[in-house]
Amino acid sequence: MILCYDISQIGSSLLIADANGTQVKAAANNVETRGFSLPDALAELWQQAGCTPNQLSKLIVTLGPGSYTGIRAGLAVLQAYRLALPEATYIGMSNLYLMAWRARQDILALDEGADKMADIGVIAHTKRKDFFWQSFDSQLSAVSEAMVLDGQSLSEILQTYPNKLILTGNNVMPFLTDYPLDIADIIIHPTEPKAQDLLQAHLASPLLGKNQWQPLYLKPPDTTPRKALRK
Repeated sequence: MILCYDISQIGSSLLIADANGTQVKAAANNVETRGFSLPDALAELWQQAGCTPNQLSKLIVTLGPGSYTGIRAGLAVLQAYRLALPEATYIGMSNLYLMAWRARQDILALDEGADKMADIGVIAHTKRKDFFWQSFDSQLSAVSEAMVLDGQSLSEILQTYPNKLILTGNNVMPFLTDYPLDIADIIIHPTEPKAQDLLQAHLASPLLGKNQWQPLYLKPPDTTPRKALRK
């Protein structure tokens, strides 16, 4: 069985699929994950699916960026499965890659979609005033590293971008509202990764993220002046 879950966003999504990638059971919680128990949700999901965790052959999770607490909780559960089932395969995927993957699928689904394919830039929220950013080529190979940028710096990058560009991500609209751009051929697909995206992206690229479980939450350096210690 294949288990996929994401709790790095505002909500959570989980699914169990068979070895061929056919979904058996899925669940979702679309509210803040602060009071959400992933172990309890997974136990209920296994029961609803009529199977047990020892049937797990593959576990696929998101690595972030996203909620620090959500990512940490998700990886803690991954490590528990890893200890109990060392023969299973473990896959970790970047949320930024998944957003780019979803946008590419949406474009290809359009009539003459392949003709509209271009480099994909992902703008994601940090819950602060800056932005996560990463760009990919039309085949989803990374063009730039994932990074945190303030709005002005990101705007300057986009204004000098030499090629047609698809912008996607869960913070595209707020960014364009604050930093309007006069760039031709922008196609916007605001998305957030879900467990179904994890499964489908894995089936498309089975080796991507194998044995990766390092979190990707990319906090910018703290430049706040240090307080003097009291004597």
